[in-house]
Amino acid sequence: MLEDKRLVLKLKHRHEEALKQIYEKYKGESLSLAAALTRDRDSAEDILHDVIVSFALPLCSSSRNKAHRQSCSFAKNLVT
Repeated sequence: MLEDKRLVLKLKHRHEEALKQIYEKYKGESLSLAAALTRDRDSAEDILHDVIVSFALPLCSSSRNKAHRQSCSFAKNLVT
């Protein structure tokens, strides 16, 4: 639980690696849950993608830093 709080704090401070770690940690459970609810693997993958992007977009919208904008591109493509 403490690790999750640290990851969220890092994400709030725009650490690219935090988003990747959150994705890696929860992708299996999240995809399984979405697949069980939708009964459609493709839809489940779309849902997971949308959730990850929803984490990244608020951080990206205020970015003025070129490196950070590149990180946002990475986040948007993370699950594709």
